[in-house]
Amino acid sequence: MEENKEEIQWISKIRRHFHLRIEIYNRRKTIKQCKKEVLQTTLQLGKVTYQCVLNQKESEEIAALSSFIQQRLVTIEELEQQIRQLKQGEEEQDFLDAMF
Repeated sequence: MEENKEEIQWISKIRRHFHLRIEIYNRRKTIKQCKKEVLQTTLQLGKVTYQCVLNQKESEEIAALSSFIQQRLVTIEELEQQIRQLKQGEEEQDFLDAMF
C-alpha cells in the first residue's frame, strides 16, 4: 500500500514537472514570436519614418507602429515574469515534496 502511494506521488511529480516544462516552452515560443514581430515592426517603422522625413509629413502610422512595438514588449515582459513564477512554484513544490 505504501509502495503504491510512493509511486502515485512520484508519477504526480513527474506529470507536474512535464506540464510545467510544456507551459514554459509555450511561453518561450510566444516570446520568440513577439520578438520577431518587434523586429519586423521596427524595420517597418524605420521605413515609414524615412518616408515621412523625405515627404516632410507627420504620420499616424508611426504612432500605430510604435504602439504595437510597446504592446509586444509588454507582452514579452509579462511572459518572462510568468516563466519565472512557474519555475519558482516548481522549486517550492519540490521542496514541499521533499519534506513529506
